[in-house]
Order: sequence, then C-alpha cells, then structure tokens
Amino acid sequence: MRALSVATFYRTKSCKKCAKNMNSIAQKMNIALISLTVLLFTISSVTIWVAIQTRTSTDNLLNKALPNAISTIQMVDELGEMMINLMEYSNGEIEDRAAFKQNYEAFSEYKSQLVATNDAAITEDLAKVEVLQQNLIIFANSRIFDTFDPLAEQQAKQKIQAISQPLEELLLILLEEMLKESRAHDAPRGDTYQVTIEYYTELVDEVKDMLADFNRFLSGDTDAKNQFLTDADEFDIYIKRLIPLEKNAVRLAQLDSAKHQFDHFFRTATALFQTFDNDAQPRAFKAVDYYGNSEYPRMKAILNKMADHSDSLLLEESRHLNHAAKIAVYVLSIVILISAIILATIIVFFRRSLFIPLKKVDKTINALRMGQRDIKFDDIEDNELGRIMKSLKTFQHELSELDILRKENARQKDALKQDKVDLTHALV
Repeated sequence: MRALSVATFYRTKSCKKCAKNMNSIAQKMNIALISLTVLLFTISSVTIWVAIQTRTSTDNLLNKALPNAISTIQMVDELGEMMINLMEYSNGEIEDRAAFKQNYEAFSEYKSQLVATNDAAITEDLAKVEVLQQNLIIFANSRIFDTFDPLAEQQAKQKIQAISQPLEELLLILLEEMLKESRAHDAPRGDTYQVTIEYYTELVDEVKDMLADFNRFLSGDTDAKNQFLTDADEFDIYIKRLIPLEKNAVRLAQLDSAKHQFDHFFRTATALFQTFDNDAQPRAFKAVDYYGNSEYPRMKAILNKMADHSDSLLLEESRHLNHAAKIAVYVLSIVILISAIILATIIVFFRRSLFIPLKKVDKTINALRMGQRDIKFDDIEDNELGRIMKSLKTFQHELSELDILRKENARQKDALKQDKVDLTHALV
C-alpha cells in the first residue's frame, strides 16, 4: 500500500511537471519556432514539387512534343518539294537536281531531329520512313537523274540550232533578193521568178520543219525522225529543181553553200538520231508518275500519321502542363491559407502569452515604484511570466509590510522626540 502511494505520488509529480513544461512560454516559443520551420520546409517542398512538375511537363512539351510536330510537318513539306523537283527536272529544269539534293538533306536533317518515344507504332513508322527514304534516293538516281539528262537535250538543241540557223538565214537572204528582183522586173504570175520564189520559200519552210521535227524527236515523239527524213527529201527535191532555174552566178554559189550546209545539218541530225536517247524524258516522266501514284502517297501517309501523333502528343503535354499548373495553384493556395492561419495563431499566441503579460509586468513595476500597494493580481498563469507576477505580488506584500514598519519607526521617532521635549520641560 505504501509502495502504491509512492508510485502515485511520483506519477502525479511527473504529470504536474509535464503540465508545467507544456504551459512554459519557452516551450511554446520552441513549438512556434518548430512550426515556422515546418511551415517553411513545407512551402519550400511544395514549391520544389510544383517546379519539378512544371519543368517535366514543359520539357516534354518543348523537347519532345513540339520538335516532333514541327519536324514531321517539315518532312511532309520537303517530300512535296522533292516531288516537284523530280517533275521539274523531268521537264528539262536541270537546276532542280541540286534543289532535290538540298531538299533531301533538309528532309534527313528534320528526321534526325525527331525525338524517340516509347510508342511502338511510331517507332515502326519511323523505320518505314527510313526505308522509303533510302528507296527514294535510289529511285531518283537510277530512274530519273541517271536516265534523263536535260543538259544533253539542251546541247543537242543548241548544236542543231547553230547549224540550221545560218542555213535558214542564207535562204531567207536569197528569198529576199528574188522578191526584190521580181518586183523590179514586175514579173507576171507563173513566170520563172514566181516559181523560183516558191522554191526558195519551200526551202525555208523545209528547214524550219526539219528543226521542229528534230525538237519533237528530242521531246520523245517517235514519228519525228521519219518526218525529219521526209522533209529532208523534200528539201533535196526543191533545191535540185531550183538550181537549173537560178541564172544568177552569185546566188548559184550561195545555193551550193546552202546545199553543203544542209548536208552538214542532215549528217549531224542523223548522227544524233543514232546516239541520242529520245525516250529518256518520257521514261523519266513515267517514273515520276509511278512514284507519285505509289510510293509518294504511302510515304506521305506515314508522315501524316506521325504528324497527327505528334499533334496528339503536343495536345496531351499541353493538357499535362495545364493540369500541373492547376494543381500548383490549388496546392499553393492551400499552403498559403494554412500558412496564414499558422502565422495568425503564432501572432495571437505571442500577443496573449508574451506581449500583453510583459506590458502588465511593466505597468505593475511602475505602479509599485510610484507607491501603489493595492494592485490586484488576478489570473496568474503557471509559467515564467506568471512566476514573475507571483514574485511581484510577494514583493508588493513585502513593500506593504516595509511601509508599515517605516510608519511605526517614524511614529516611534516622533514619540521619542516628544518624550525628549517633555523631559526637557520637566527639568527646567
């Protein structure tokens, strides 16, 4: 029984000590400081979390979704430009070969900028694009660039033009002279002048027709060669008929020169007929048409699919970023609200537990200094300031007793003085 009483005594004493510690201002200040520390740590953690979430969404948006969307769109554009280059080259625009190479390099550059994703379908589509890209360059070189050379066609045209133009100009000069001479002699219709003029005109027309036939041959007309030979025979017939009719020695010499020029023109054209592949351009056109109707739509469809996926990824990351921003606003709002409540609580605590009691202590000390001894000490808390107030209450009681002692001492002194005076009067 005694042991139980001792245990109960120490337990009660320990509880009182704990309650006293909990009521301590220092303990409360420690709790407030710990709360502020936890609050600052919470705010810092939430801010860091918001920054990480925003940074992750932003990085996905800027480093993956947006580059893929831009790159795939650019790849579609470059593919279209390459098809235009092939068509223009097949049409004789030789500079489009260099343009095709530039667009192909740009296509490869945009493809290299695509960011790898975890989507198996996109990875498969990218592998298909890689294969189709390799097939495209092989196709362009073997079926178009190595098949058809616009420069060879231009050189052939220039070569024939260089030979036929002097011949045509010479025949036109001879025709002009005959017309002037006919007008000067006022030759009647059906006269030798008129027949000669008709032959000169036919010669000029035949040279023009042969030049047109050759150009049509270069463009792939299969009947142009036979027509050229037919027009050449016509030219030979007309010049043979013209020579006996021409009486002017100078013009005869010029006609002989024209015949030699024609022979050179004919031999050169015949040689080009044997060596020039006039079917190259039509084959190039057919190749471009084939690619445009088969491989190009397939490759474009894959790129468009990748572009759609990139757009979807862009929208998804935008939604993630928006969602992260909303969460950040909510979380920060809650943290700010809780922080405001905690700070208000701490301010109220310090005001009620520290500032107001300290002001009361200061007022009490000043009152005691001024001699007031009837101060009421109500609601004294069991803490450091409460103990100070208890000490001041005790001090007030001691000062009151001291004041009584001082008054008694003064009264006794006055009584002694009076006794002294009375004694002096008595002795006198």
